[in-house]
Amino acid sequence: LFAKGVTEPVYFFGWGFTWVPWFFMLSGFVLFSAYLKNPKEETMVQYVMRRSTTIYPLYAFSLIPAFIIGKSLGTMQADWMTLLAQSFLLQAWFPQLTERALQMHCWFLSCMVVYWFFFKPLAYLLKNLTLLKTALLMSFFFFLPWFMILIPVMANEPVDWYKNHSYLATDTFLDIGVIMLK
Repeated sequence: LFAKGVTEPVYFFGWGFTWVPWFFMLSGFVLFSAYLKNPKEETMVQYVMRRSTTIYPLYAFSLIPAFIIGKSLGTMQADWMTLLAQSFLLQAWFPQLTERALQMHCWFLSCMVVYWFFFKPLAYLLKNLTLLKTALLMSFFFFLPWFMILIPVMANEPVDWYKNHSYLATDTFLDIGVIMLK
């Protein structure tokens, strides 16, 4: 909402991009802690299927009213390829489809499926980390988005470089980059 200019121009609203990775890390930390306390004997595919059954039915059902509303109001940007990708939670992996999706705000669900697929191997690799190493790793990933600010500043470029992206445009590297960073 802040990026669209709908809210008041409060300075800290512009820093929302730093909290999204923090939310994902915190969610992953809680999921990992729960897994360590009660590990289940299942394959990676079984794990993905078990996790997906908690979100996919509601997500799939919500696409129906979103389609009806978008079609009836004449505001639907999605073509058949976008709808097909979105029905399989692939919309966030193709920049040309991301902004055309019926429920653009559900991009993270397609990322969660990949995360769930790699969760068990990652859990195996990270299960013996000390608390200090875990905190350092989380801090590194928390500060990673700040490179979007630091690199332009060091290159004497504008900090708000992303504002040159036009909605639904995928013509330039900047457009693709902004979509992928969303």
